Amino acid sequence: MIDEQKEREEFETEAAQYGFNLDRQELPTVEPWDEYQDCAAGHRWGGWLARAEIAEADRWQPIETAPKDGTRILLCRNELIEPVTVGFWSMVECNWFTPLWANNRHSPICWMPLPNPPAKGERE
Repeated sequence: MIDEQKEREEFETEAAQYGFNLDRQELPTVEPWDEYQDCAAGHRWGGWLARAEIAEADRWQPIETAPKDGTRILLCRNELIEPVTVGFWSMVECNWFTPLWANNRHSPICWMPLPNPPAKGERE
């Protein structure tokens, strides 16, 4: 989960360098881009938050947080040979399964969701 306060501080520091009016609305707002009186600053804030959320999703996460419902994910182990592979939690064996790690003796230390496949036009 992103630290919104930290992200806002970084955003406002950078936006101030470009001269954006960072005065906030006094009324309650629903969308992130409505928080600033300056529409351009508000839309940039919305984009900043979206970028932060995407970056957070693309990071390795502790193995304890991985799904254990059979979803295929990227697994990483602390080994020099084949450190990253696709695998899943086997409910039958009650262990992480991947065909590349012999006998599954090496426990993964972190995981990441699989990326989306390329769009149809990008596959050729």
